[in-house]
Amino acid sequence: MNNKPKKLKIFCFLDKAVGRDTEIVLPVLYGLEKAINCELTVLFIWDIHKIKIEKPDLIILPNAKGHHMYFEIAKYAYQCGIKVFALESEGNFRTDGSFPYWGYNKDQFFYQEWVTCWSERTQEFIKKIAPNEQKEKIVLTGATGFDRYVYGKFMQRDVFLKKYNKEKYTKIIGYAGWGFGKIYSAHKDVALNHIFPNDKEKRFEWVKKYRVYVRDILKLAIENNPDILFVFKRHPKEAFESDLSEGPNEMNELLDYDNVLYFWHKEQIHDLINVSDFWMGFETTTSLEGWMLGKQTILINDGTDFPRNNLHIGSPKVSNYTELQEVIDEYYITQDIKIFSRPELQKNRAFLIHDTIGYADGKNHLRALYFLIKTLNKIEPGESKPKLNLRHLRLYFLMHFGKYFFNKNIFAKLPYFRKTIYVFESMNLTGFESRRKEYWKTMDEFYKKHHIEEKLNKQDWESIFPLDFVNQQQNG
Repeated sequence: MNNKPKKLKIFCFLDKAVGRDTEIVLPVLYGLEKAINCELTVLFIWDIHKIKIEKPDLIILPNAKGHHMYFEIAKYAYQCGIKVFALESEGNFRTDGSFPYWGYNKDQFFYQEWVTCWSERTQEFIKKIAPNEQKEKIVLTGATGFDRYVYGKFMQRDVFLKKYNKEKYTKIIGYAGWGFGKIYSAHKDVALNHIFPNDKEKRFEWVKKYRVYVRDILKLAIENNPDILFVFKRHPKEAFESDLSEGPNEMNELLDYDNVLYFWHKEQIHDLINVSDFWMGFETTTSLEGWMLGKQTILINDGTDFPRNNLHIGSPKVSNYTELQEVIDEYYITQDIKIFSRPELQKNRAFLIHDTIGYADGKNHLRALYFLIKTLNKIEPGESKPKLNLRHLRLYFLMHFGKYFFNKNIFAKLPYFRKTIYVFESMNLTGFESRRKEYWKTMDEFYKKHHIEEKLNKQDWESIFPLDFVNQQQNG
């Protein structure tokens, strides 16, 4: 008789192979493999019917409300008695009430086991709006996606320049897009509704004005600094998945210059920040990622007030091209930007790191794993009995049989089929496995350095991270 315990069957769903959500779940998946005897499968979000077919014991999601399919998966699994462990993609949200926290979760009910918060600030806010019977689910883990900035290895400048045949440049300045192109999207009412929510006309005029404002400053910087390579990264949520083209933003009208490179999804944000001398934006959460990589950051912004999170108080602002050029000249003469090092900004950045991501020790994924294992310890393998859902069955057949008829050129001309191009191009999660292997190498080194695997096997949490964290969770 074989008494060997069954492996837990765990599914993780993603909407694309690489990017923000993937970086959020990867360290948790690594820790999970080290700590638990499990069978882990990573699936595209349209493969939700696989839950019915293969009956997993647990579902892992990057979030449970920021994408309609993530929410649908969480709710379906909950209704089928399957545990859901969800992380948080937009964890640094405004807590003044101006941010639509619930997103696609119109039920305003947590279908996941835990609500994993990035910071004490967001944890306290969610406790105020959560159903009373669910407040105990709300826990502090820190932002798992930022752990990679502690132990990760990123693209080096010489590799980057050679890859794009730009070896003649020795200076690189990076810029993170704000998402001004949303103004030309069919979804602009939804995508921009946080900007002056009670005045649609003012909102759209504001976006149009500042798109041109930033574009013109960047244009002058490009033209007057031909020896500097400007690296632009489009905002990941500037367009919906079904959008096959993009309208003008603050960057894409400047692509004819030799000293400009512009990226949608091809290069990851951490690599672009790493190869840059310093990092810029209009208003961008990637400033924090710049600080984590030791980069100085500048905002091209005239100080105008609009709804945003508080990360902007950590970076100096330049309001016009002349001020930006002064910063550029200063940096390449002294290798420093004095206004970035002002004491009040240094103090702000130290506060913001704690206020935004909770911890900067590379162990946020282990704090998340602490709660995940609490859930896993309650699961009996093979007990789930998912119900048939006809919509999920239809998605499954459309994707797995439709792929044999997929032709992008034809589908792009047909209204309904145009929306499915994203599905057929993403369904295989091409690129995930190579990113996973890269990530595992750096994680191996980090775990060996801190003897984490052996501590995980003993579930010795108090030696993995500070005792005060464990005490805080035990005391509620």
